[in-house]
Amino acid sequence: MGAANKVPEKQSYKLNFIIDQEVKETLEKYVPSGSRSRVVNDALRKELNLLKRKEITAKLAEIRDKNVMMDTADIVNEVKKGRAKDK
Repeated sequence: MGAANKVPEKQSYKLNFIIDQEVKETLEKYVPSGSRSRVVNDALRKELNLLKRKEITAKLAEIRDKNVMMDTADIVNEVKKGRAKDK
């Protein structure tokens, strides 16, 4: 395999943060020591994706609230008017 086909490795970082005792004990009970970083990373990724979706949903709701609501017939009529102006 040439260098062009090489998949770049994901860089890892060691972070220092605090978790609750209950979470620590549950993690140690159910996740083998060699898999804990992966499990925590996957859980954080899922939570961060959820936060991103919530933020995007809020932005979309804000945009929706600022715009006039139209039914399908109104939209079709407005498109027809726009096309008539273009001719």
